Amino acid sequence: VLCLVLALSISAASVGLWSDMGCGPHCLTVLQHHGDYALHCGIVVALVVLALYMSDFFFPPHLPGQYCTASSPFGRTFSRCCLCIAVLAFFAMCFLVARDHPTVPLMVSILLCPLSLVLARQVVRPRRRFVHDTAIEAVGEPSHDRDS
Repeated sequence: VLCLVLALSISAASVGLWSDMGCGPHCLTVLQHHGDYALHCGIVVALVVLALYMSDFFFPPHLPGQYCTASSPFGRTFSRCCLCIAVLAFFAMCFLVARDHPTVPLMVSILLCPLSLVLARQVVRPRRRFVHDTAIEAVGEPSHDRDS
C-alpha cells in the first residue's frame, strides 16, 4: 500500500508540475529564470564528492569490507550528511539546467519514482547492507570440479 501511494503521489506531482494541465509552463519559466544557480550547485557537488573521496569515505582502506563510512561516529554522521547535501545539490542542478535542457526536470521527476520506492523499501524492511563475509575468506573459495 505504501509503495502504491508513493508511486501515485510522485506520478501525480510530475503531471501537475510539468504538464500544461498543471502549472508546467510557470514552473519551467521559474527554473529557466534561476538557471544561473546550476553552476553553483555543480560546484558544490564536485567539491563535496572530492572532499569525501579524499577522506576515504567511499571505500576506506582502514575499514575493510565497509563502504560509505568513516571511523568515528561523528565523522560517520557528518560524512553522510555531506553526501546527502551532494545528492540534493545534484538534483537541484538537474532541475536548474532547464534553460538549456527543458526536458531534464521531467526526467528527474520520473526517476524519483523508482528511487523513492527503493528508499521506502529500505526503510520499511531494513537489511544488513555492505556486509563483508569473513567466513568465505577463512575457508577459501570453494572449488568447482567439473567432469570433462
